[in-house]
Amino acid sequence: MSQQTIPTHFKKPTWKAPQKPPNWEELEWDAALEAMKHHLQTAVILELYTIPLYLYAAYSIKNNDQAMSSIIGVVVQEMLHLALAGNTLCSIGGTPRVYGDQYTPKYPREIFYEKVVMNLLPATKDTLAIFVEVEEPYPTESVMKVSEPGILPEYDSIGQFYQNITHGLTTLDSRAQAEGKTLWQKATFPKQFQTADGSWSGPEMQAITNLQVAKQSLDLIILQGEGATGEPNPSGSPSHYQIFKQLYEDPALD
Repeated sequence: MSQQTIPTHFKKPTWKAPQKPPNWEELEWDAALEAMKHHLQTAVILELYTIPLYLYAAYSIKNNDQAMSSIIGVVVQEMLHLALAGNTLCSIGGTPRVYGDQYTPKYPREIFYEKVVMNLLPATKDTLAIFVEVEEPYPTESVMKVSEPGILPEYDSIGQFYQNITHGLTTLDSRAQAEGKTLWQKATFPKQFQTADGSWSGPEMQAITNLQVAKQSLDLIILQGEGATGEPNPSGSPSHYQIFKQLYEDPALD
């Protein structure tokens, strides 16, 4: 995998991402709920960051409609992931935010503890190698280390980050039932994006109304992104990781 050139200046994020996975079992209820909202807003920002990254690369491609279409397909699914992350945040009483200096993507930017660098670049082999690393199920050993904090400084992959959110929601749901708390806010259900309101053409866009639906949506994000340990998702479609890996290995893009 080609190594990337490290930019000399990074855009410092004004959004402060979670510094480490919380102990969902031991935090006080209000602190745990706020930590979950913080994680889900970070998920919204994370998905938002990938969209310009991939679009820039897609529109740089000339004379290869299939490659361009493949990346645009990934972008469409990232938009779904953005909406589902926002729906999940909304479902527990949070307010998804995508506008303003704290939330608008700035490049170059890092992601993960291992410091994978994201920047707006044409779809070269080096750029596709970065996309493979962004979507990779496991941390790589070849990425470069730099000094600025990443979007997910204590997580090795996007899937690991979402798995922690799933664990946290499962714990909070159980605690809510045991402690007489309310986790899922019914008043938010009609406000969420869903297929019925025309915001999406398939059944994947659903309002998050309980733990089961939340898990389905978060699992979908992982499967479409990384895949199940790098394998195709159950629908038979390749994961984003596989799509970018295939493009990286395609001799037509040399």
